[in-house]
Amino acid sequence: MKVIINDGRKFLKSLLNSINYDIILLDAYDSMSGLPSHMKTQEFFLELKYLLNPNGGLFIVNLVCIYQSYINVRLTIDSVFGQNNIITFRSTDFVNMIVVASAAIENFPLVNQKSNIINDIQEKLLIDINSSLKRKQKQIHNQNLSGRIYRDDMKNLENEQQMSLIEFVNIV
Repeated sequence: MKVIINDGRKFLKSLLNSINYDIILLDAYDSMSGLPSHMKTQEFFLELKYLLNPNGGLFIVNLVCIYQSYINVRLTIDSVFGQNNIITFRSTDFVNMIVVASAAIENFPLVNQKSNIINDIQEKLLIDINSSLKRKQKQIHNQNLSGRIYRDDMKNLENEQQMSLIEFVNIV
């Protein structure tokens, strides 16, 4: 493992013409709005998706869900990966949400079997990803979230208000 200390967006841009990755894990935090503003836009997620292995590479992101921006970040991720290619797992503390996205979600179990990271997530959150996939495949999307898709050219992505626990539970 190689540790690199750098701004995540700048580092991502430096990789754009390199190899594809089986797993990209994002766990960045800004105390004012959850994810830093330059790491929650449609353009950022498109750059990230471009780096994923097209045959089932996984993007895993830990979202802090106490902010109104959670809805907008989810909509932004949905706009890049497609709602049917995203699986979410709520932590037991109701503060974090793990979002797993892939351009080829049908290959998810193959990657899952090889991945210690996915196994660690399953263990820590007490979830079974294969069961979640089966539920996901049967799930009818009857939840229409309203919000906006974040873009690089938008202003004021910071300082979003916190949601109450009741608001959060009703949304996710």
